[in-house]
Amino acid sequence: ALMMVCGGAMAQAPNCTQVPAAGCLYVPALSHATVDVERTTSYTDEAGGLRELRMLIRQPTGAAAPTPVVVWSHGGAGGKNDPANSMPEWSSATARAGYFTVSIAHTPRSDNSRQQLCQAIGIADRAACKVFKHLNWDRPHDIRAVLTALQQMNAAGGEFAGAIDIARVAVGGHSAGSGGAQTVAGARRTFGGAPLDLSDARPIAF
Repeated sequence: ALMMVCGGAMAQAPNCTQVPAAGCLYVPALSHATVDVERTTSYTDEAGGLRELRMLIRQPTGAAAPTPVVVWSHGGAGGKNDPANSMPEWSSATARAGYFTVSIAHTPRSDNSRQQLCQAIGIADRAACKVFKHLNWDRPHDIRAVLTALQQMNAAGGEFAGAIDIARVAVGGHSAGSGGAQTVAGARRTFGGAPLDLSDARPIAF
């Protein structure tokens, strides 16, 4: 049985196997059908360029609104253009479990775009820029942009209005995506200077 430490004392975790209870997010006995839709968001990066991101939203049908959220960040330094190929097994599993699930396709960067980013964040040396892992910079910024887009979708008068519980957000990932999740959680990254805090206060689980 899962145990939790609460104020120094051991407590039994809530039984979440049948119906949602106080303190439960995950209810494994339930399985929802999902409606899958693609959306795009964008933001201006540190170099002044427009960075566009595609994301696949898997919305569980019949889940009580507002629905808790899971955001998935894929691995791979090269990036992806198609969010349907971004951690499909993981995102399908969390959507079926009742989470409003978002898979991000982290857009690849061209060599020129990488060089512009290097210059913008103070990596002026060409040799240093060549080995600079731009994805370690992009992933947390991309995740933060997606969280902002979810807030806007929830507040707008569209199909997702009131459907997204932005106060209950988990962020996870694989490989480079897990590094991005850890950075959003507060792990500091060094990009040639002092370690930077690229965290975001909105997610509550990682």
